[in-house]
Amino acid sequence: MKINKYITSFGLFVALLSCNKDNEPKPDNDIQITQNKTTSEDKAKITINVDEFIKINTVEYKLNNSNLLNIDVSTEVIKSLTENVQKAEIIVSINKKLKEKGATQYTKTITIDQVKKFDYEIKAGKEEKYFVSAIITDKNGDRHYGTETEYKVPTTIDKDQRIAKIKSTMIIGRNTSMVLYSPAVFIGEKPTEFIVEYSKKSDFSGSVKKKINDQINSGEFAVMLSIDKLDPASKYYLRFTTTFADGKTSTSDVTSFETTNKYKIGQIYGIDGNTYAQFLVFSTNPSTQTGKVVRIQNATSSDDWKKGNVDIVIKGKTYALSRPSVKDLEELKNVEDTDSKYWLGLSTTLFSEKLEDKFYATSEEDPTDSSKTIEYNPFTKKSRSVAKKLASGTRNERYILEVK
Repeated sequence: MKINKYITSFGLFVALLSCNKDNEPKPDNDIQITQNKTTSEDKAKITINVDEFIKINTVEYKLNNSNLLNIDVSTEVIKSLTENVQKAEIIVSINKKLKEKGATQYTKTITIDQVKKFDYEIKAGKEEKYFVSAIITDKNGDRHYGTETEYKVPTTIDKDQRIAKIKSTMIIGRNTSMVLYSPAVFIGEKPTEFIVEYSKKSDFSGSVKKKINDQINSGEFAVMLSIDKLDPASKYYLRFTTTFADGKTSTSDVTSFETTNKYKIGQIYGIDGNTYAQFLVFSTNPSTQTGKVVRIQNATSSDDWKKGNVDIVIKGKTYALSRPSVKDLEELKNVEDTDSKYWLGLSTTLFSEKLEDKFYATSEEDPTDSSKTIEYNPFTKKSRSVAKKLASGTRNERYILEVK
């Protein structure tokens, strides 16, 4: 008989399967490798020495991204299977020998003419042991076992194969407070310390470090945490560091992000959660993280002019707003004319109105006559003096609010 060599590699990714009622392994997939049909004349007892046909070379253990154990079995077919053979399998038994009662077993059929990998899944256990053997089923249906070999998972596997990796970091929000979302995978031994670190300098000098041990998990998971008290309009560098019991550390890749101002031109603003009390941001101050918002609609009033805030009722609620200064009206007219983000805010806000070619009441008194106030037309850039107490008619109003 000619000697043919075939190498077959199997990754046994162990999942709980049950034995058949005779405590023999039940294959999850039968592959017939004989074309001969069994007849009554073929029922003579067949003797097969499995070790002459199939050799198990190595059994290796690898922790996967679920922190479960992959068992890789490398086999070699050292002699061609005869026509008396129906199929060949590799069998793995957990903690108990193959024919021992109650053994949990996993099988995969060997495909002789090609290389294949098969995966089963079990939870990693430091003291787990596995019994591995090849099995050949003859054409009569009888099984023949090869040499059964015991393998033990190395007790140091958790340490030897430990990984603490942050895959990426997503920033939710760009203001002085934000949320970090970072997919991660921790395999094997868990770290004793987990830190997020961020700094405005790429060398991380003067960095802020936050211990986040409560985020330590196993397998694939996501780290979510909030960071605050960031400077506006600034670039930051961020990284994660894990430390293990033996003092060794692992550092993630560096991520950078930029903060923006708390208030942005064209941003929609609602007071006290009242969605009907809509305003648009038309002015910002990055250094103080404040802004000014303007009510989206023009208004009129016949009330006497008074210094300070004006009580305005919007949808049944009263708000203390103020009249704009001449400078405020000029700034508002400028963003209406030049800022595309403000245009977008106007287009996405119902019932919003732009300034009109009219004189608007301001917050300013006439410096030459205390009984009068200044009105201003942002289109013509002209001012006029008007009595605080109107004898008739109304004032054109546009109310604003400073926000922090």
